[in-house]
Amino acid sequence: MLQPKEMFDPRQRSTLSALVPWTLLALVWALFCWFVIFAWQPLNFWLLMSLAQLSFSSIAFALRGHFLHLPIRPGDIALGIVSAALLYGVFELGNWIAPFLIPNAHGQVGNIYGLKSHLSPVVLAPLLLLVIGPSEEIFWRGLVQTTLSARWGKNTGFVVTNAVYGLIHLISGNIMLVLAALVAGFFWGFMYRWLGRLWPNLFSHALWDMFVMALFPI
Repeated sequence: MLQPKEMFDPRQRSTLSALVPWTLLALVWALFCWFVIFAWQPLNFWLLMSLAQLSFSSIAFALRGHFLHLPIRPGDIALGIVSAALLYGVFELGNWIAPFLIPNAHGQVGNIYGLKSHLSPVVLAPLLLLVIGPSEEIFWRGLVQTTLSARWGKNTGFVVTNAVYGLIHLISGNIMLVLAALVAGFFWGFMYRWLGRLWPNLFSHALWDMFVMALFPI
């Protein structure tokens, strides 16, 4: 039976706990970036998003060092593919249920997909696969959830990270996007909490982003 794995040993716990103040400052930066991307939007949406995500992953690496040095296992790739497909199915189901619960749900989803018009799918797909999806996991799970879990425990780190990840999307003014972020954040946060490895999350998030936004929209 698959058992949850520890994210870090006691020495790592102490080192990571010391990064919590810096992590909280990084979250303030993320909040500012989301304001620029969704509320101000002075440049192309996807250019801003890509630059923001690169800054997030750079902050994570600056604070934690090269923490992705663990080898990639075949199982990491398989879990990434299977979990991305499972989450895609969850969103298909949610898309069917949402109109019964949320007024103008499909209109709000349409507004999200309207962002696709800001960039050609030929450019958008690799950006989602190679930059945006992986960078989100490196920051939110690799830095935020890890450091908060080291300080307050895995359950609290998981819950707080997911709550912030979802609620920061309130800046968009799109309730469906907030709910999508909460569901996806819960999914990937629990996956990371259970496995204790970031590679499956990287593959899952990158593939899901590319398929749901660029290749096979829901």
